[in-house]
Amino acid sequence: MMVGAGKNKNYSPKTLIIKIWDEFIYGGHYLAFGDAVAIYAIGIVCKIPVTWTIFVVIYLCIFAANLLNRSDESDSDTITNPTRVKVMRKYTKHFNAIVIFCLSVSTVFLLYYASIGTFLFALFIIAIAALYTILLKGFTKYIIGFKNYIAALFYALMVFLLAYYYKFPVNTAVIIIFFFYYLRIFISSAACDIKDIEGDELGGLKTIAIYFGKKNATRLLNVVNILSGILIVWGVYIEVLPVFSYGLLLTIPYASYYLYRGSKSKNKEFFSNVIIDGEFLLWLPYVILARAIL
Repeated sequence: MMVGAGKNKNYSPKTLIIKIWDEFIYGGHYLAFGDAVAIYAIGIVCKIPVTWTIFVVIYLCIFAANLLNRSDESDSDTITNPTRVKVMRKYTKHFNAIVIFCLSVSTVFLLYYASIGTFLFALFIIAIAALYTILLKGFTKYIIGFKNYIAALFYALMVFLLAYYYKFPVNTAVIIIFFFYYLRIFISSAACDIKDIEGDELGGLKTIAIYFGKKNATRLLNVVNILSGILIVWGVYIEVLPVFSYGLLLTIPYASYYLYRGSKSKNKEFFSNVIIDGEFLLWLPYVILARAIL
């Protein structure tokens, strides 16, 4: 019996690796992990004494928010992200339990290590994601780029959550990084929409890619890409950001690459979920490298 089971392809090492990969990438863990890493890097740049606990809080909040957002498996998701839809289906039975667990653990950390005020602010951020999924998604059919504005706001507010968590003042550095992070999320989410044009058109959405067309949308996002870098340069120039913040400027050529290659990629689902979302996973190495050199 044991030999027979060993021959079953469902238990082969290759199949197991593929399943783990698909779960990590398309199940929302990669995205949540990358943004938690980015927030950790932001803490270093803003000179906030970050600890591992904020990493857990950010990861769980983002993972829960993404489960909420992806709970509605629309036709557009099936067309543009078939692997992601397939992976997310297994959460259907335990969807509420997973979200409650993530938010419960986050609550314990927030109340124990921070304060009730910080917990309420975190609740406000999660409420934005929930309201978008439940009530505001319809606005994506009328307001150009609406989902990009909401996504950018949700993630960027994590910068303030970081400051509140450690009772750190919301100074000029924090505000500059807030806007920088907002623009980076806006670029990445809008870049994914270029790949998703077919499905978004089916859903009647007014994305930037659909409204301006692929070519003009790419040009617009490249302008925003450069503007985000100017924020960092300005922050260093006025001496509110450390010189090693220049490491974050490496996000500009990285985004230029995926904006150029995105529409040409044969595996667009892989490109958006791994390459585009992968930008934020690199923030910490950028900052550490720049701090060691500058």
